[in-house]
Parts: sequence; C-alpha cells; structure tokens
Amino acid sequence: MAKKLKIFQIDSFTNKAFSGNPAGVTFANGLSRDEMQSIAKEMNLSETAFISDSEKANYKLQWFTPETEVELCGHGTIASIHFLKENKARFKRYPNGTEHLRFEALSGILKCMIDGNTYFMQIPVMDMELFDKLNPELISVVGIDKKMLDDKYPFIQLSNKNVYIYLKKLKDLHSLEPDFKALKELSLKNNLGGVVVFTRETVDKDNFAHSSYFTPGYGIDEDPVTGSTN
Repeated sequence: MAKKLKIFQIDSFTNKAFSGNPAGVTFANGLSRDEMQSIAKEMNLSETAFISDSEKANYKLQWFTPETEVELCGHGTIASIHFLKENKARFKRYPNGTEHLRFEALSGILKCMIDGNTYFMQIPVMDMELFDKLNPELISVVGIDKKMLDDKYPFIQLSNKNVYIYLKKLKDLHSLEPDFKALKELSLKNNLGGVVVFTRETVDKDNFAHSSYFTPGYGIDEDPVTGSTN
C-alpha cells in the first residue's frame, strides 16, 4: 500500500525565503531506513531530517544526505525545531508549558530551546586530534597551495572524521576549486568526513571566522551553510 507523506523544505539560519541552508523535514514513524534514504535522495538537499517517536527524549531525529545517514546535522535540527513549533497542535510529545526540546540522535541526546523566533541547540563536544596522515594529497585535491597555509595551525580531525584546515587569507579561501571527484575517492578510501577550510580573516570584521565545508563523500560537494562544523 502506498504511503503518503508531507515533506517540508525549511531554510535555516535566515529569515528570508530562498536563502540560508535548506533542509527537508518530515515525520517518519513507520518508515524504514531504506525508505528514508530514498526520500533524501529524491529531495536532493544536503540533508533531510526525519522525526519519529522516542522513549529516550521528546523525539528521535535522523538526518540523511542523498547518499548516507549522518550522525549530526545542525541546520537539519534547527529546521526540525521550526517544523515542530509550527505544527505543535499535531504532536502529542511537544513539550507543553516549556520551550525546551530533547532529541534522541546518533550523536547522543541533543538539548534544544526555543526563544520566540530564535532556536538554539547544544552541539555535542567532539574529541579532536592532530591530523597528518594525508596532508599532501588532501591539500592537492582541495586546491590549496602550500603558501596559503600557516605552520602555526596544524590540521585537526574531530571524532566525527571532519578535518579542519586553516588558511591565512580570505581571498585564498574564495579561490579554491576542489577536485570533488578526487576528494570523494580520497574521503571514502580513508574514512574521512568533510573538509572544513577556514580563515580568521572575514568579510565582516565583527565575525570570528569564515569557512567552507566540502563533503563529496556524503554526496554533497559543498554545504551552503553548516551549523555543526562551526
């Protein structure tokens, strides 16, 4: 028997349509993992979020890229909070009398909060270590020249497999043209997550950093805006 679902596309990190970072969101009780993956592939967004019942929190939350399930997605979580708030009359587990939400996820219990039209989530603290296994190959496929690097800032890898690379200049970050096919092959072969290339030189001087997030191993060449890597 065919299943009918309403799937919403919600733009996170913005108050303007067609900007920010879009995520698909739907309620997923009764969906298999294969069905969720097929829906995410059809939506073809960086992530689609699936909300379902949980015995450990208000809801269970899963995120799928067009190719795989991921452990954490910041903008997909923010989009899910907005989805639940806008549709709270439909959901028995929405926390009446409080603006706090808890999600059961692969990365643990995510604690979130609603303050008017602003949404907050507590990002799990990742373990980190120096990364020096594939540096020459990695900078080559990302399109980084050694002159762009600063020896004072080593490559870092978090426990979610994302690798962080510091560049001295904002113009160098803007000039990058990664070989996404080669980066995907390198990522899959060596169990890498995405590659976060960042600089402390920013467009707005009041901001802390400027970054790009390349994730072809997850089926997304570049994430337009990413909460969890920041």
